[in-house]
Amino acid sequence: MKLRHLELSAVNRAKLQEVVAKGSDWRARHPAQTLLYFDDGLSAKAIMALQDLNIDTFYDRRKNWLSKGFAFLFDMHRSGAPPKLNEYCQVTVAQ
Repeated sequence: MKLRHLELSAVNRAKLQEVVAKGSDWRARHPAQTLLYFDDGLSAKAIMALQDLNIDTFYDRRKNWLSKGFAFLFDMHRSGAPPKLNEYCQVTVAQ
């Protein structure tokens, strides 16, 4: 399936370039670079080879960008088990 070219606005492209250049978290830098490659006109196959991505990861990044924008780049709250220690235990262990 051939995807439509992803066109980024100049402002979004500049922000993504800043994330790639100065971002402290690789979890934001790597997807941002994927989007920049896609905006440059590279094919999905070429991007997956450059970044060693799974095809599902590539399509998920594109879909999440189109639906959430910049919010998908940064770590969101995750579900899971609550912390096992309460405040009292954490203070006691730290002392």
